[in-house]
Amino acid sequence: NDGRSYFADFGITGEHAHTGDYSLKLHGPVGRPRGEWVWFSETIEIPAGSEGNQYVLSAWVRTEDIIPDSVFNPEYALGFTWTWHTAMFEDGGGWNEVAGADYRFVLTRETTGWTQYQAIMTVPRDDVQAVSVRLRSWHDWTGTAFFDDVKMVEIMDVTTSVDRDRDGLITDAIPNRYQLLQNYPNPFNPITTIEYHVPETGTVTIEVFNMLGQKVRTLVNEEQHAGQWRVIWDSRDDYGRAVSSGMYIYRFTAGNAIISKKMLLLK
Repeated sequence: NDGRSYFADFGITGEHAHTGDYSLKLHGPVGRPRGEWVWFSETIEIPAGSEGNQYVLSAWVRTEDIIPDSVFNPEYALGFTWTWHTAMFEDGGGWNEVAGADYRFVLTRETTGWTQYQAIMTVPRDDVQAVSVRLRSWHDWTGTAFFDDVKMVEIMDVTTSVDRDRDGLITDAIPNRYQLLQNYPNPFNPITTIEYHVPETGTVTIEVFNMLGQKVRTLVNEEQHAGQWRVIWDSRDDYGRAVSSGMYIYRFTAGNAIISKKMLLLK
């Protein structure tokens, strides 16, 4: 469809922004014809021979006045779709699709402030040359949403880093105390970010435990100098296996501090 017939006032707006002055607005009014809204990217080049490599796709999303079914019914969802291609669009020769996947956001309230949603994309074959990304609604979405700060980065080391902006040292400004921040997003699926503050050089350990007290994953166990840090958990255990949905505890140990917080994985 042409978009505007189904989704009034969609497009770039200055009403809200996560950063900068603008965001991408989606408004699905009550009673509109059933249909999807899709923002479609050009193809993004993927190096040849990348089978198994992983990328994080993320966006910040704000919602207003979504109907209650949006929390429970996947046909009322917002989310991502990505498609793997064996050629760039400009190379011609058709769509060249070899695989793809959907990722529906877990919406827990009818109105939310800016929330980061993230998904991991795994390159399925060595002959993949590109990926295209869609920000989208499903057929019965009803409400208002804003998308901002869409980003795709390669995971160079799942355990320790995605890139310097997402994992590792944030700033070497020296905090005045040990601190463990609440993970974000929370609830999450499948990845979440944990930030923490270290006021002096020393050994830092961050571990994840299930609700039975069994250790699931060691995210950090090394000497780190003073600064503000963050680490990503991809909801896998120390053996690379995906863990089940549920509540988990993450524990920060450094100097004379031991701090624990809870986080919720929803699949």
